[in-house]
Amino acid sequence: MHICVSAAQNQLIFVGRYGGEAFRLVLNSCKPQFAEARAEDIRKIVSGRPIQTLAGPLNITMNFGLLLSDVWGVRPVEELLHEVDAALCRESSGRNCVRVA
Repeated sequence: MHICVSAAQNQLIFVGRYGGEAFRLVLNSCKPQFAEARAEDIRKIVSGRPIQTLAGPLNITMNFGLLLSDVWGVRPVEELLHEVDAALCRESSGRNCVRVA
């Protein structure tokens, strides 16, 4: 688990690897009405910075499945993650996108 601090947004961002190519982000203190825009900002920043390799630049794409904290309720984390994954599959439009569950 890595922790990044975004001083401009006054929030903590928790990032953890979750299997092969999957990562989970928790935008602590991010109000639900701003979560989609914040995820889109992160996606644009990462995709706008190719990684330099010996074979040339490698572009990074990210798909974000978003579940807003005001709809979590009291459910097991596995159920919440399944809901996010289902939103990504249901609204598949290729790579490099943000989808709200």
